[in-house]
Amino acid sequence: MVLCFFSVQFFGQENVFKVYDAKGKKSSFAKMSKTSLNQDVVFFGELHNNPIAHWMEVEMAKFLLEEKKVTFF
Repeated sequence: MVLCFFSVQFFGQENVFKVYDAKGKKSSFAKMSKTSLNQDVVFFGELHNNPIAHWMEVEMAKFLLEEKKVTFF
């Protein structure tokens, strides 16, 4: 029973979200992140009680802060 639980959890994480570009073509989180580097403003939408959306917001923020070499006082 435990083995089944872990395998479902492992394989269930493969396609938890999809990313599309401005033209509606399938993209990736990495491409979206790199494209965001060239923008003046990046908006984060809010989906309450959605852990995947919250995770994506944190990962995007961390990526942008690292790439832009932003520091806080």
